[in-house]
Amino acid sequence: MLIRRSSCEWLETWVGATYEAEVSNIILAWKDHAAAHLTNPLARSLASVVSKSGFDPSILAPVPSAPGAVRKRGFDHTANLAKATSKLLGWRTQRLLSHRGAATDQVGLTVDQRLHNAKGRYFAAIGVEPVILVDDVVTTGATLDEAANVLQNSGHQVVGAVCLAHTPKRINFDKTLPQTGRNY
Repeated sequence: MLIRRSSCEWLETWVGATYEAEVSNIILAWKDHAAAHLTNPLARSLASVVSKSGFDPSILAPVPSAPGAVRKRGFDHTANLAKATSKLLGWRTQRLLSHRGAATDQVGLTVDQRLHNAKGRYFAAIGVEPVILVDDVVTTGATLDEAANVLQNSGHQVVGAVCLAHTPKRINFDKTLPQTGRNY
């Protein structure tokens, strides 16, 4: 499904599910409890999201996890997801974004705190390729906004973003266009 949780009006974000019940349990088991065997099934789910999006073949660029989270987990789950998904699609994956210094985890932050926390968080490699951002869960869109803006400012053509899930609407993030019924 297409959602908009973003101050970037141009960023088209496609997700596969709502982050509730079983979906949240699966994603948390995969990323926080070393359930690496879930990477390929989740990649198949994300490949389906990419196919439904209609995006043209592009580089899948994972939004990097915070360095502390990677150290704690022992892996970057989003990078692994992007790599497995691109293999299924026959596309390329490239780590174009890096963290700029220490980053506070977004979990538990308010919308304003998330927006502030995401600003200046990343730097990107210079390039001109079409890119689709990959993340696990979108909440407010602050992380995707910052990642997309940094990539655009580095010359890349950000086509959109794909995520496994989005959090349930807790505040009025979304606007529905009456003529399409699609969430933006």
